[in-house]
Amino acid sequence: MTTAWEAEAKLGETHTLFSDLLCQTARGPIRLEFMWRAEVDRAAIAKYTLEKLVNYGRAIGFLNGA
Repeated sequence: MTTAWEAEAKLGETHTLFSDLLCQTARGPIRLEFMWRAEVDRAAIAKYTLEKLVNYGRAIGFLNGA
């Protein structure tokens, strides 16, 4: 159950990433990203998802390097 939410929520202090939606739940925060396209194929979805995972991984210190 969501207890609160925030649109375009900043992630971290040193990066300029923003989640589309940050939901505060009883189990902790959940960040959601939405992909808005009129037409899309599997490759575009995979590319978008992997880019987001890399960006978030770097922002939280899980991934290092280029």
